Amino acid sequence: MKNLQINILRKSGILFFSIFLIFYAEVKAEREIELQFHEIREKYKIDPVFFSDIGIKKLIFRSFSNGNGDGGLLFKNSHFRTLYPAIEKLSALYNKKFSFWGWMTGRSFTWLKRKDLFDVKYYDGKKNIIKKIDIFNPEAKEKILGSFRDLASVGVSGILIQDDLVLRQNEGFSKWGMKKFAKEAKVPAREKLMVDRGTPYNLKWITIKKKTIILLINDIIRECKKINPDIKTGINIFYETALNTKLSEEWYSHNLEEIVGTGIDRVYLMAYHRQMKKELKFGTRKVKEEFKNMIDNAYKIAGSKLVIKMEIYDWDKKEVIPLSEIESYLNLIPAGVNRICFTPVKAGTKKYFRELVRMVKKLKLIPDESKIIKKEKL
Repeated sequence: MKNLQINILRKSGILFFSIFLIFYAEVKAEREIELQFHEIREKYKIDPVFFSDIGIKKLIFRSFSNGNGDGGLLFKNSHFRTLYPAIEKLSALYNKKFSFWGWMTGRSFTWLKRKDLFDVKYYDGKKNIIKKIDIFNPEAKEKILGSFRDLASVGVSGILIQDDLVLRQNEGFSKWGMKKFAKEAKVPAREKLMVDRGTPYNLKWITIKKKTIILLINDIIRECKKINPDIKTGINIFYETALNTKLSEEWYSHNLEEIVGTGIDRVYLMAYHRQMKKELKFGTRKVKEEFKNMIDNAYKIAGSKLVIKMEIYDWDKKEVIPLSEIESYLNLIPAGVNRICFTPVKAGTKKYFRELVRMVKKLKLIPDESKIIKKEKL
């Protein structure tokens, strides 16, 4: 009888302690807030003390500069032109206080001189070279992987892959892409059928392009981990990827479930409400409905890997988006989503960013399950 009482007390104690730990985790939980900077200069200055004090956890800086002839990479590398080693300098400044990430282009190299590395677009019965790396080309692919390895070597704690790591409807028609199709489909490549929506050729071509993207993401992750086993990786995805799987596969060769399955650490959903409103031609009410549906869908698939990326600057109007407008969309984010990235950081006062963080912190949050010590089975 005495042993039974002791056992009951022991189990009760374990239960109470487990409940306490979960409660403590809920109380201590905070959303991780990130900032992404779109413009960069060698002597780019921010106030790291201020951003750290208000609760910013991560800074993401551009690692490339595109332009017709005057672009290049912003870190030392052995595969493409280096404009200047900005990332090394910024990493040395900020990596101790923040999680410091480099934002890296996937395919767009508009300044590259070697046309043999470029992809080919098929449109209106004609083929034209486009200034995007041909990821079906083994040499071009190796240069991409090499540049990611180099970026992983300069002190960043993570790498965000740009949203150009896609194969659009009319892209991929280089000699390497055509050869890949013929080999996989076991029929001669015929451009017109490959872009003719819904044909067996077209469906096979979409499958091949999706697989090519997924394998490249896998390769990028593997190569970066070789350099630094602790480095994190993330990728930008378009809002359609979370709203319409079929369109996302046709337009971008992206499938969210497959991307999550690569082992990528973070999936950055570009939840740009003003862009959505403009492109979808919706009113505010309808855009908010789509915004919520998009995030709900993405969260079901990506879970704790999901980062909601919100715009705080209007590219078209060249203005900082009012805090009241930002807050109305923040309130639509499910409580389980624990990472939000604000972009682009181009303007805005300290008061603006302080209030932005305050709005995020007051939202209801369910902690990441991986950070909670779960109840011991009785």
